[in-house]
Order: sequence, then structure tokens, then C-alpha cells
Amino acid sequence: MAEKNENRKLRALRLSNEESNRVVRESIETALVQLLGQKDISEISIEEIVNRAGVSRMAYYRNYASKDAILDDIFERVCGKIRTAMHPSLLLGDWAGARRALFGVLYEYKELCGTLVNAGESLRMMDFFNRLSASYAENDSERERYRMIFWAGAAFDLTYQWVKEGMTVPPDELADYCNAAVFPRE
Repeated sequence: MAEKNENRKLRALRLSNEESNRVVRESIETALVQLLGQKDISEISIEEIVNRAGVSRMAYYRNYASKDAILDDIFERVCGKIRTAMHPSLLLGDWAGARRALFGVLYEYKELCGTLVNAGESLRMMDFFNRLSASYAENDSERERYRMIFWAGAAFDLTYQWVKEGMTVPPDELADYCNAAVFPRE
């Protein structure tokens, strides 16, 4: 009985630590994005990030090795949400629906997208689009790799322009423009 109680306490403590780590990571990510709205990543110090986030340097280094690692985590989370949103359409071979899902999720991150583009992180965004496209390659051939790079470039260029213009075009409408380009009327 005492052992079960101890196990329950340990589980609760572990969950509490996991929640605490999640809050620390979110605070650090938010702080970096806010600072990116003011200056280039190379000009942002770890001290500025931890002060803005309200965490210790130890907490920072327990969670991240670098500022780039923070951005990588942000991109991976957004990429995961995009994959989840696109997946049902892709299972049906519905690329038009997948593009709608892509732009819909990006629109949810409108502020983040704007900050990253304005902060000069567009190459990181391009890499994100390349990795996302590569994950949907039908095979490992050179032809397929270049086909996916082509589509990643098109999606990135369209997204980049959309973000630069303030994402004023609704995501479904943007997907329709994209789909019309892919499937022109005869």
C-alpha cells in the first residue's frame, strides 16, 4: 500500500515537472519571438531571452542549447500541426484540400510568420517547406526529390509574398489561387 502511494506521488511529481518544463519552454519561445520583432537573432543575447521569459539561465540551458534550437522547436511544432491538418486530405489524394489545410494553419500563426519573415528568417522557413515537402515524397528517386523541391519552392514563395503583404487574402482564397495555378481551366 505504501509503495503504491509512493509511486502515485512520483508520477504526480513527474507530471508536475513536465508541465513546469513545458511552461518554461513556451516562455522562452515567446520571449525569443518577441525579441525577433525588435532585432536580428544575432543581436539577441541569452540574457535578454531569460529576462523576457522570466526564467533562469539554468532553465534556459536545461531546455535549449542555442537560439537556433528554439526556432527549430517552433518550426517543428508548426510543421506537426500542418502535417496533422493536411493528413486527412492527403490520405484521399486531395492535394487541393491539403493546400487549404496548409494555408489555414499558417494563417493561425500569422503573427509568428510575419515576425520571422521580417526578422530575416526566410531561409529557415524555406528549409521548413523543403522538409515538409520531402516528407510527402512518393519515393527516393532523384526525379521525385526535385519534384518536391519544386513544390516546396512554389509554396514558400507564395507564402513569403502572402506574409509580406500582411496575409490579407483569406487562406481558402489563397489555396484556390494556388489550386487554379496547378489545375488550370482548359
